[in-house]
Amino acid sequence: QAEWLAAAPSPGARTVVHSREYDDPAAYAGRTVLVVGGRSSAVDVARELRGVAAWVYVLEKGCQEVCAVGSCTHLPLGARLCSDGAVRVGSEAAPGKPVDAVILATGYIYDFPFLDAPGLGLEFGPVKRFVEPLWMHSVHARLPSLCFVGVPLAVPCPIPLFECQARLIASHLRRESSTEEQRLAWVAARRMEVGERMQDLHFLSGGAWDYMLELMRLSGVEGEDLAAYKRRLDVVTQVYQDR
Repeated sequence: QAEWLAAAPSPGARTVVHSREYDDPAAYAGRTVLVVGGRSSAVDVARELRGVAAWVYVLEKGCQEVCAVGSCTHLPLGARLCSDGAVRVGSEAAPGKPVDAVILATGYIYDFPFLDAPGLGLEFGPVKRFVEPLWMHSVHARLPSLCFVGVPLAVPCPIPLFECQARLIASHLRRESSTEEQRLAWVAARRMEVGERMQDLHFLSGGAWDYMLELMRLSGVEGEDLAAYKRRLDVVTQVYQDR
């Protein structure tokens, strides 16, 4: 990336931004963009850019080999951005045009500067890639009046998940339905599940659907109401898988 930036034909001709700074796809009209990442943000950005950019590359660890479809090339880990803008995998140049913009959709750090984290017993890890101790990724296990929405990573459909988290929190604040012991046990089990990869503590991906159903159940939704929600979620799941 450094060599590629240094070889720009003119100041500002090549740009690197994080996806949080991405706003308007029109700013990339006619450009060739390399999107780094394969989760929700990267997918959304790449889909928008395909309609306006000259070419889009998507570099993601889930990709096993170079695959070009229309004006989009999927790249596996190990792909290299060269000073001339070409993307190479091994000794071969990937299909596409020279890159003049990079968007990093590589995740976020958790940072809440308005909270007294030590005083609240919150831990974020050495590089701020998780929040502990959160029951169901939402409620502080020891201080249950402190709740969070939007912490999970790799969420297929964020808005339905936010709705479920909000329901859980509202229900929990109205009538605390779990004990501190139960909440801490859930946190401990989740930590054991991810092992040394604590950055995956809030990683959901395909497990997001079951997670949302569990949130609804814990919120007190049951019977036909829960069945109706499951049918609605099945539709959302199908739409997501067919995109």
